[in-house]
Amino acid sequence: MTIREFIDWLKTSLGIEWKETAIDVFLYGDPDVGLKNVAVTMMATQEVLEKAVQRDCNLVITHEPLFYNHHHKFQHLLDDAVYRAKERYLRDHQLCVFHLHDNLHHAGLDYIAVGMAQKLNWGKYRTDDSFKSFRMEVKLEHILRDIEVGLEPTAVKYIGDKDVVYENVITSWGFMMMENGVKLINRHENCVLITGETHEWEFVEYVHDAHHLGLRKALVVTGHVPSEESGVEFLCDYLREKSPSLSISYIKTDDLFEK
Repeated sequence: MTIREFIDWLKTSLGIEWKETAIDVFLYGDPDVGLKNVAVTMMATQEVLEKAVQRDCNLVITHEPLFYNHHHKFQHLLDDAVYRAKERYLRDHQLCVFHLHDNLHHAGLDYIAVGMAQKLNWGKYRTDDSFKSFRMEVKLEHILRDIEVGLEPTAVKYIGDKDVVYENVITSWGFMMMENGVKLINRHENCVLITGETHEWEFVEYVHDAHHLGLRKALVVTGHVPSEESGVEFLCDYLREKSPSLSISYIKTDDLFEK
């Protein structure tokens, strides 16, 4: 089986209607060589690539981009020392990298949302099949504790009152734009919105003002990697189950920030 044939199989095996996008494509390497072993990861950092080589993987499936831009625009880095070192490592070890992002957030089955809900043990609280909306009726302190224990982020930032009960919890894992945040947090009068990251000068300021004005709105920011990591792990477990004859490794991306 070639790497391309494996990816073609993957596209038909996720239980969704695969959509060809400019994002979910091969980022590096020759997909027509024989497949050895597969590594699945949240972010193909240099550290992750080295671990993939140690496991004799020649295909890395990453949820986030390889060269620091979601739309694969890195021409300004071609003479950059970091880019050149990473590209040389990929070339020397004949690695192939596939970006799997948009289709993991499929409206019918969002692998990231499902995996995150399972990791937090919040499935019993969900209000619909999106795995992004929950009714919990617990104090914010309880929600923060679940996140810190389950996701192990380097640092959690939040706006809200720890001792206040917020009945409704909405998640928007990864990066969240201002427009989407405003729509989500106002879905309920009493609401906690959890995200990986968002612009502090936009939505964070908005929630800060809402809280100061006495509105029962809370925001929790976990960091991008911890906010999607468990969803990628869920994907890897699914692929292993669907194709037990292949060696498919999950390589955890540690939180990029230090405590």
